[in-house]
Amino acid sequence: MTPLKKRPNHPDGKPNWISRLGRIVLWIVAVFGSLISFPNVFPWVLFGWLAYYCYLSFRQRTSWLPLAICLALIAIKLPEPTLWLFLFAIVLILQLWNPNFVVQTRTVLPWICWAVYATSFWWGKETSFQTKVESGRPVVCLGDSLTDYGYPQELEKLISAPVRDFGFNGYTTSDAVKLLPEIIALNPQAVIIELGGHDYNKDHKPRLATLQNLEHIIDECQKSGARIVLVEIPRGFIVDPYYGLERQLARQKDLQLIPDSMIRNIVFWSPIIPPGSWVDASWRNSDDGLHPNSRGNKMMAQHVATALADVFGDEILTNDE
Repeated sequence: MTPLKKRPNHPDGKPNWISRLGRIVLWIVAVFGSLISFPNVFPWVLFGWLAYYCYLSFRQRTSWLPLAICLALIAIKLPEPTLWLFLFAIVLILQLWNPNFVVQTRTVLPWICWAVYATSFWWGKETSFQTKVESGRPVVCLGDSLTDYGYPQELEKLISAPVRDFGFNGYTTSDAVKLLPEIIALNPQAVIIELGGHDYNKDHKPRLATLQNLEHIIDECQKSGARIVLVEIPRGFIVDPYYGLERQLARQKDLQLIPDSMIRNIVFWSPIIPPGSWVDASWRNSDDGLHPNSRGNKMMAQHVATALADVFGDEILTNDE
């Protein structure tokens, strides 16, 4: 078997400490960036580490570390990582046991595992049920402070249906359940649900409790003839016990999902972190890193209008859209 290659030293025979320090900094940045990644991009984070793992493997260099990082990320980020944790662990153990383990085998197995995970995560983001817009029936925006800050007013400019704002600062799914009779009385044709952030931040509800509340809200709205658009909420950016909750509901109940990219645009285009902290305030979608400003409300309204068009067709959009 061909022995693993070692990275050469500096030409003068001494270690290049500056180069090593630079690599250490890059590794730290890459790992930290992976830990704070939003749910919708996490499969691509694993993709990047696996690609680097394969690169090192085919170059016959020590390659166990990227795979170990994948294993750690899965254990930290996924609330129920059993299958993927098990498969990745097998490959890692095989490689540590025999560093010259057949390259093709040790690289194919993780990719099969990744493909299964990514497919299950991305599948079902769009509803298979399309319908026609009904004149006069409103679109209800149900949510917490992200809704309360004003995107429904911007949405009303983009769609032909009337919009009813049920956004209340600090609301949990339990609070929203109490609003159902009032919402159903409006006979809405669509309900935009943006809830669950405060279940985690304020009430610290178990995942199952939030799931059951959302299921109840969705079921009751669907019984009244409303179509549901569900907003994916990232919580606890490193460890998120609610990870994948909205996607689970979207798959099970055939809902239209707005991925967390909408909220990601609020966080990253704010003065808190780059790139928002590097640009003029007029480019930002948030003033505090969490809630939308006027520009952010327009961005959110655009995402919601696009999701509604996927359900009702372009007829629900105004001529200005």
